[in-house]
Amino acid sequence: MANIVLKNICKTYDKKQVVKNLNLEIGDGEFAVLVGPSGCGKSTTLRMIAGLEAPTEGEIYIDGKLVNDVPAGMRDIAMVFQNYAIYPTMTVRGNIEFGLKNRKVPKAERDQLIHDVCEIVGLTEYLNRKPSTLSGGQRQRVALARAMVKKPSVFLMDEPLSNLDAKLRTQMRSELIELHQRLHTTFVYVTHDQVEAMSMGSKIIVMNEGVKMQDATPLEVYHQPRNIFAAQFIGTPPMNIFDVASVGTWEGCAPEGCQKVGFRPEKIRMHEPDTATDDNEFFHLEASVVTRELLGAEAVYSLQSKAGSLQVKTHDSYLPEPGEPVRISIRKKDIFFFSEDGKRIEK
Repeated sequence: MANIVLKNICKTYDKKQVVKNLNLEIGDGEFAVLVGPSGCGKSTTLRMIAGLEAPTEGEIYIDGKLVNDVPAGMRDIAMVFQNYAIYPTMTVRGNIEFGLKNRKVPKAERDQLIHDVCEIVGLTEYLNRKPSTLSGGQRQRVALARAMVKKPSVFLMDEPLSNLDAKLRTQMRSELIELHQRLHTTFVYVTHDQVEAMSMGSKIIVMNEGVKMQDATPLEVYHQPRNIFAAQFIGTPPMNIFDVASVGTWEGCAPEGCQKVGFRPEKIRMHEPDTATDDNEFFHLEASVVTRELLGAEAVYSLQSKAGSLQVKTHDSYLPEPGEPVRISIRKKDIFFFSEDGKRIEK
């Protein structure tokens, strides 16, 4: 196991800075998830930790040792790629054993390592099969097993589930969480999927345009976002954001310097228009239903109000039809306030 520290990391390609002054600490045994849109610098950051890219500026430490000049093969890490990167002409056993043979691990030890790892990831009965005969999930397990037999201090994973269908992604998420709990090894995982980030990570690093927007636990990012980007990137549907001037002064609850207000779709309650809702703990707004998506246990609405369009996620039995007027209520304590530069203002 090992901790990872990045100090003032910058990466530039053709005069374009893709990672900007990144400072980050990932604790020993942590499951850290780098999350953000395409091109935000998350995969580049992972590749710099792996030693596949060199930082333009800054220092990278693994287990307290500066590794800027340490080759990838000497960093005691294992990487699992999006496309699995397994050898199609080799059997499952051959793929898992390949690195061990290169390191001249004795055959008896190799056999024991392969047996132990395959028991963990459920590949024992497939050892003599070729990758072409396996499902996507099984091939992903081969890639994981090949990484695991190295017994690395750090596992690096670059969108390893993106090629799987939705059902298999959900299953593999659970398996990776269980694997991390069993191995107690440091995991660094890259994804653009905020559901993966929220469900898997003990720490989330939200990135945008090469800049770290927030670095915290999943619940802290959700409940205490530091800025508009983190607030809207984490959560489905995203947080509703409005100009503070869109509805007067938001009943005087906006603090000084506030330019934007926001609230999450699941914090909104909908009522019939004539419902009495004068509780001072709530902010109220008239709206009309534009669309409705019934998803079984919950419903997602698009509404139009004088503040602008907004989304609601509800589990209530009140399910108005498109075109109907509604009144919505949001607890004032559930409203977030942001300055002109997008940073959250604590009230």
